[in-house]
Amino acid sequence: MVFRVRIQQVVSMIVALSVVGALVVSSAPVQADTAPPSSKTLETVSADPLPTVQVDGMVWDQVLVGNKVYAVGTFAEARPAGVALGGKGTVKRANILAFDIRTGVLDTVFVHSITAKNPSKKVVAAVTASPDGTRLYVGGTFDAVDGQSRSNFAAFDLKTNKLLKGFDGTSNSVMALAATNERVYVGGGFSK
Repeated sequence: MVFRVRIQQVVSMIVALSVVGALVVSSAPVQADTAPPSSKTLETVSADPLPTVQVDGMVWDQVLVGNKVYAVGTFAEARPAGVALGGKGTVKRANILAFDIRTGVLDTVFVHSITAKNPSKKVVAAVTASPDGTRLYVGGTFDAVDGQSRSNFAAFDLKTNKLLKGFDGTSNSVMALAATNERVYVGGGFSK
């Protein structure tokens, strides 16, 4: 009887290993269909590598408008994907930049500078866009945008790439933003 139980265990183990081995040998790599043929199929994504611009600091937030990503944070330079820090193609970008999500190429038209007296904090902590894609809002702990006085909050016209007047912020840090086409909501550690 003891012999019979061991034979059954050995047979079960051989069958299990055979099934697993068959699955491993006959399995083709699995991947998502990023262009499914039917509109009834949910949109999928892939794990394909996507080259993206690199910075010499931290990106704290980003927002996608069309095919352009607007990234904000605490950084002074940007460089193409795969380039070492300070290498060929490195350019100045003071805490805000834009790049094409399809290619990772840095946008050379949207070039702005956001600066702070105390750059050790999150200089630009939040970014959002109006749903219609016409305005970009940024918040953080900064003092100036493109050399103009701005207190922790600013807005850009994305059609002209210009800094907008009348958006001159808060008494202290802005950490969260949300927008509709008519309003922008600002959250953070401020009292006025």
